Amino acid sequence: MTNDERITANVILKVILDRKDHDFYEFHQKYRISPFLILRSFQYLERSGIANISENSVSMKDNVSNKAVCIMNKLSKTSRPEKLNEIIIDI
Repeated sequence: MTNDERITANVILKVILDRKDHDFYEFHQKYRISPFLILRSFQYLERSGIANISENSVSMKDNVSNKAVCIMNKLSKTSRPEKLNEIIIDI
């Protein structure tokens, strides 16, 4: 999962925590996320057992497993940018 996908999934997760249905277009319109990233994140959240995806909307599942809670926790953490690996520090 790329950092962009992780950030997108985290934004979507924070929105669907209210357990209401949210239209797919809402994420593109409100957060200016590309449709590709939205689709990839929805698929990931559905495979992970976190989200229910219907024809035009997404919502959080009523019963979330311990594994899904661990994934949600991991999504909320950021990863180190790859650019920092290129920097050489001479001490």
